[in-house]
Amino acid sequence: MKLFSAVKEKKLAKAQLRCIEKFAVPGDSDRILDINDGSEDIPVMLSGGRKKFYSINISPEEEAASFEQLSFSGRGRAEELPYNDNMFDLVCSAGTLDLWEDRDKALREILRVLAEGGSFVMTAEISEEEARELRRDAREAGFKQVAVKVIEKDRAYCLISEKE
Repeated sequence: MKLFSAVKEKKLAKAQLRCIEKFAVPGDSDRILDINDGSEDIPVMLSGGRKKFYSINISPEEEAASFEQLSFSGRGRAEELPYNDNMFDLVCSAGTLDLWEDRDKALREILRVLAEGGSFVMTAEISEEEARELRRDAREAGFKQVAVKVIEKDRAYCLISEKE
């Protein structure tokens, strides 16, 4: 039973990464921020020769990623991102929502560091009701064109939004 569960979790993690890969389109300047839990999955998948790929680890347990393609890698909190206003064309995150201490503050902070026309794409293992709440919270924070895509019904969702 544990093996089946582990295989199912691995498939879900891959599905979340595919969702980010599908919707994370950084545009021309390639300034990307990955808010992560110590994983190097998104930097490996999206860096592809880009010169300005930043990663911030918000997990208290994991070490900061050391992936060689990163322009900057460090530790921090989603609620206090150590970056300038309008710095990134794309902010992405996979499975870190449970590490956010204050969702509203984190969403406002992500919006602050996004450049106009930038995108925010994240995945989370949450219920359908929580996905609706996340969509509402993103709209209230100021994101536009907010959509939620189902990865696995009542288990995992992908939020896609933009800053106008």
